[in-house]
Amino acid sequence: MDQVKVIQQKLSERGLKATPQRIAVYQALLDLGHVCAEEVVAQVHRNFPTISLATIYNTLDALLEQGIITQVHTGSNKKYYDVHVHQHVHLYDRTDHRIEDFEDPALENLIREYISRQPVEGFELSDIQIQLIGKFRNEPPR
Repeated sequence: MDQVKVIQQKLSERGLKATPQRIAVYQALLDLGHVCAEEVVAQVHRNFPTISLATIYNTLDALLEQGIITQVHTGSNKKYYDVHVHQHVHLYDRTDHRIEDFEDPALENLIREYISRQPVEGFELSDIQIQLIGKFRNEPPR
């Protein structure tokens, strides 16, 4: 199945109409990885210069609301978007704002098990978002 059809299916499964604008925004997110809104705008405008800023930002909000994408908050107070909505860890380099996914279910399970043994009074755990902050020693993949 081609990528546009996969995007259309993902949108329709979450109750969103697969408009050309939504497809363009989601495609930009797939192409770029973890990016801020400004980078999404630049990518979309390379291919579709007539899509308005408001449409792009509204599309990002709609994708977030429907759980199609997530936001990654960083120490620089900048929000980045991620198409990988499954449970995973983020590695964040605050020098160059690079974000990489790190799959470690054992770490997440360790936290869940700990909280189940040592519950926080008056709090019910629903999600775990882990961000490890440091410096990558290698160049980003090209």
